[in-house]
Amino acid sequence: MESYIISLDDVFEQYIRSAVSELPTLGFGRVASVDGNLTRHQRPLFSDNAKYRTKPDLIIRDKRGALAIGDVKYKMKTSEEDRYQIISHALSHQVQKAVLVYPKPATMLQGGLARLGAIGAVHPIEIFEYFFDLSADLDAEEVALRQAISQFLT
Repeated sequence: MESYIISLDDVFEQYIRSAVSELPTLGFGRVASVDGNLTRHQRPLFSDNAKYRTKPDLIIRDKRGALAIGDVKYKMKTSEEDRYQIISHALSHQVQKAVLVYPKPATMLQGGLARLGAIGAVHPIEIFEYFFDLSADLDAEEVALRQAISQFLT
């Protein structure tokens, strides 16, 4: 019998990307997310140096360009490094909204969207965390995730 190794990080990331591939239309037409890990969607981390590239898991965009950045983490505890990473992604893609998506830990009473705060004075970036409940009705969770992202985009 053959053995397989499945990366739950990759599976969760692909699942969330699929769940938000189409979002409700806003004022400028179709809103979708693309895979920022693909070379064609990456941006240089620095404005004067293309050596380092940002690779956000989600780039939420409409026909005008990027509206928000998302990063998906399959881990039960949030980290400061995750917040720093999403801020650098948001800066390089010049967006004012960013979200980290995690599976909801069993010990957490309620999942969903939580606003962490804004960073920056001139063009502040709002940072959010979303806790996706993998033990709940997944169809309902997907709808809730799409609605939460659409709400913070408006």
